[in-house]
Amino acid sequence: MSQKKEERKQRLLQVAEDLFVRYGYRKTSVDDIVREASVAKGTFYLHFKSKEALLTELLLQCQREAGEAFLAKFSQATTPTEKLRMMMHFSIEIIDQKPILARLMLDEPEYKVFQEAIQHPDHQGQEAVMFELLQGVLREGIETGELRPDLDLQTVPAIIGSIKLLHPYLEILTGGQYEPSRFISAYIETILRGLRPDPNDVPNQSHT
Repeated sequence: MSQKKEERKQRLLQVAEDLFVRYGYRKTSVDDIVREASVAKGTFYLHFKSKEALLTELLLQCQREAGEAFLAKFSQATTPTEKLRMMMHFSIEIIDQKPILARLMLDEPEYKVFQEAIQHPDHQGQEAVMFELLQGVLREGIETGELRPDLDLQTVPAIIGSIKLLHPYLEILTGGQYEPSRFISAYIETILRGLRPDPNDVPNQSHT
């Protein structure tokens, strides 16, 4: 793709993202996007087969950017507990940094608009990498005695990964009585306490 075409594509993605955040995905039409981007409708379809395809590209772009930011932070953590804490905090922080994700999660609690992106091979590949990374951190913690030896290595990564689903409901959960960050920190520390071994436990085999 020529530089000019790539610039047009990125312009469409940026305009669409701004409109989705401002008005919502479902209330934004292709006509709205091309009008705001000052391009012909045909130009839109040269780059994207549909609004759904544009959203998929936008979400995959967010995922790639998040992956780069994640690796930079992950490399600074040393112990398994630090790595898990960082991963959970990051999953919330990245939504704060990407308003499009927060808006979509708020507007689409059933995540129907995410389905095409979720089924995309690039997304599934990234999710598989993250799942294996989480399993590796848990195994490391078990081997060093930092984490309980009976952790279920299939379900615990899913539990840790699900913390991002709290984001749309933080205001409700805190009731406006305290900062959402305080709630998230307490939530994460509660999970971490549950992963640590009880000194009175008799060692047994982990569930793999």
